[in-house]
Amino acid sequence: MSDENTTLLGGEVRITTIVQEQPQAEQQPGQTRDDHSLRDATYLLFISISASLFGIHLIWMICFFVVFASTNPATCTGTLYTFGNVARWFLLVFVIWDTISIFVMKWWKNQPDPAYDSPPACYRFVSGIYMAALIGFWIYAIAALFERDGCTGQTLTSALWVWVIMYAILPCCICCFLCCGGCIMVGGAFLASKV
Repeated sequence: MSDENTTLLGGEVRITTIVQEQPQAEQQPGQTRDDHSLRDATYLLFISISASLFGIHLIWMICFFVVFASTNPATCTGTLYTFGNVARWFLLVFVIWDTISIFVMKWWKNQPDPAYDSPPACYRFVSGIYMAALIGFWIYAIAALFERDGCTGQTLTSALWVWVIMYAILPCCICCFLCCGGCIMVGGAFLASKV
């Protein structure tokens, strides 16, 4: 607030007070807005990972149910056949977990309690177990391929080869895309600084 003197036409002096507006709470670029956008970004990342895993696991679950139903147990035996049987149910559990995960993340994101600014430790622990099970399941698939002698020429063997190769190549592709994206961003920032 400040006072100013203004001279009027008749020689009178009028004192006016100027009130400077203070930004309102929603206008202040404070920690609340940053925390909220960080919270949104965190949950968006977790939700998008769960959604992509849901899509991948749903496709593979359907594939293994169809392929296993068409596999003849008389001509396909051993570890590979057992893997095909177990794969259907493991992937069903993965799809259910991914679905629950998406809805829980959306619910936690909308909670006003600051304790939910990031997913709770129990969720991260269970997600760690889930990822370990996924990697262990992939290793089991590789072990089943070493015992494929009882299922040569079967669709189940082909599906398992695609499963193993895809899960070996997919992380490499994701890392490559992230590295290329990072290089593009750094190069763009470098070029923008030259202008």
